[in-house]
Amino acid sequence: MAGIGISFGNTSAFVSICKDSSRAEIIANSAGERPTSTTVGHQEGEILTGTPALQLQIRQPANTVHNLKSLLGKQLADSENSQVCRLEEHNGEIIVNFNNVSRKGVSALAKSVFDNLKETADSVGSEERQCQCHC
Repeated sequence: MAGIGISFGNTSAFVSICKDSSRAEIIANSAGERPTSTTVGHQEGEILTGTPALQLQIRQPANTVHNLKSLLGKQLADSENSQVCRLEEHNGEIIVNFNNVSRKGVSALAKSVFDNLKETADSVGSEERQCQCHC
């Protein structure tokens, strides 16, 4: 049996696998990179995560949000705002306003990052696994 671990940080996330009680190995994502950026972007109606979101942050910073983990579970008044994009609050949750085109809650954006990480974990194979998440 193999164990899958996910580490979700402010700037990047990692997926690792541990087989037969040996050392954990970090799994490369679909871009071939071991760290996956937790930056999230919005372009042409699509949510981008990882490297595409980092590239968008350079070209269109108002369409990206970084340090997503630091916004989870907080109210706007309690968070330090270093974002270029506009942050709003609705029903106690921070909402990211992507250039008045799309509004997404930080929990929905975090789910997009975790969906990306799940794809990386699924690439390991279909053998029996246990999954742990450390945020």
